[in-house]
This record gives sequence, structure tokens and C-alpha cells, in this order.
Amino acid sequence: MPLVARGYDASWSPPDPACMKNAGYSFACRYSSSDPSKNLSKSELDKLMSLGMSVCVVQQDGKDQMSRGYSGGQADARTADAFVTGLGMAGMPVYFSCDKDFEACTSSQKSAVDAYCDGVVSVIGLARSGGYGDDSFCARQFDAGRITFGWQTRSWSEGMWEPRAQLRQVKFDFPMCGGTIDDDEAWAVDHGQWPRPPAGQDGAGDVTVACVTWQDRTYYAGLGAGGEVRFAEPGADWYAVDPSQSGARSGCGLAITPAGRTTISYTNGRGAACIYERQPGGGAWGWASISPDDSFR
Repeated sequence: MPLVARGYDASWSPPDPACMKNAGYSFACRYSSSDPSKNLSKSELDKLMSLGMSVCVVQQDGKDQMSRGYSGGQADARTADAFVTGLGMAGMPVYFSCDKDFEACTSSQKSAVDAYCDGVVSVIGLARSGGYGDDSFCARQFDAGRITFGWQTRSWSEGMWEPRAQLRQVKFDFPMCGGTIDDDEAWAVDHGQWPRPPAGQDGAGDVTVACVTWQDRTYYAGLGAGGEVRFAEPGADWYAVDPSQSGARSGCGLAITPAGRTTISYTNGRGAACIYERQPGGGAWGWASISPDDSFR
């Protein structure tokens, strides 16, 4: 998965969203908990949405919430589901926090964490279930099929990154834009955010998907299961830019000029570098090969 976006998380001292947007951040990770002063508010959410930013939600009450096992997972899943629904984000994924050194846990402690994650799934379903923690926590829950979304912290991870985790927490506890934040990275177009990305955005699984924000709206390009070049505009489903094309080897790159000319680059099945281009205002896509022969690498 490629790095696709830069974001931040914050608890009791969130930064000014407009300032963060101007600094190049495109998403925020905010809390659901029993403490309203820590949580994402409706006014903050509205501000983020008005700026064209997205938001992820993590459920956390203390660093050891997952020690409460299956029933604890069920209770927290109900809390989180009611929280996001109340903010108008019904059905979005939620991350649940395991904020400790999971590898150092005893076997019984790990079993309690596993049971907690099973409890979450029993309430909101696997498709919406995410977990926050170190590399060993994320790997174990992905392997067992208990989470669809992973948010890995650099803490306790010994420099290792779980490749299936869509989010990475890479820098901690520093002042910015009037608040205190951690730095995060999104390594997949769908990282559990609201607004939800277009349906089918993952294309052919591990094939690269690109996104570009232009005029405060996000556009996506990727490959379908048959290697067809696909594009998605804000709030719309994916479509093939050229129904007669298929079999691309890899891609995609995406660029939009200030005037609105859109270019998608990819490598075709013979290894040639190619582009599709659309002029400002929409219309038909035009194709061209940009390597002199089929030996591009």
C-alpha cells in the first residue's frame, strides 16, 4: 500500500482544523469515550467537513480497556456505534484502542484482548471493526480475522510496520495550531474515514490507488480486477475511463493541474508507460504512450 494522506490525532487539546488544513493535513483521528471533553464534537466535525477533510474515530477509555474481554468489547462497540450515529456518521468503521505493549502481555492478557475484539465484531460486524495498537497487536488481530482496519502506533513496535495496517501513528505529543497532536499517515485510500470513500475503491487489492485533493475535493484513480484504469470523482462510484482497455500491469499515478486538467499514469501489460488525460471541465479521456517502446521499467 502507498502513503496516500497525512493526518493527526488529538485528545483533550485538538488543534484548529483550518490551520491544520493549511499545513497540509487532510484527516483527523478523534475520540469516542465516556469523557465528553475528549470527544469529537459536532461543531468540530462540521468544521472538518467544511474544509474538505475527513475524520476517523477511535473508542478509548483508558489504556487497558481491552482487558474487560468479550462483554467489554460489546459494551464499547455499542457506545461507539451510538456516538458516530449521533454525529450523523452511521455505519462508519471505528477503531478500538489497545494502548500498551501487546507483545509483553501474558497469554491470559492476550486472550482477554482477543475476546474484546470478538465482542466488538459481534455488535458492529467485521467490516466496521478496527484496532489501534503496536505491530504485534495489529498482526494478531488481522491474522485471526477480528479487524478490517488497523492503526499501528510506532510505540512498542521496535521499528517494524505491519503492512496490512491502513494507518500509522509516527510522531507523538507536540504542539501545533493551538493544540497538541500526534502525526499519522494513511497507507490506504480506505482507512476507515468519514466521509466513506467510493464503493469498490480498492480495485485489484494490492494494486496502487492514488488520490489527489483539488479545490478541496478528493479524486481517486486505480486499477480494477481486470487491470482496467478506473477513476472516481467526489461522492461518485468508480468507472472505467476506457471500456476497451484492460490488462494494466501496475498503477496508478494521478495529477490534476490548477486549471483542472487530469492525468492518470499507469504501466500497461507490455511494460510501456501510458497515460489517460482529460481536459478541464470533463469530457472524454484521451490515451497516449509516454515511453518510446515497451521496455519501460
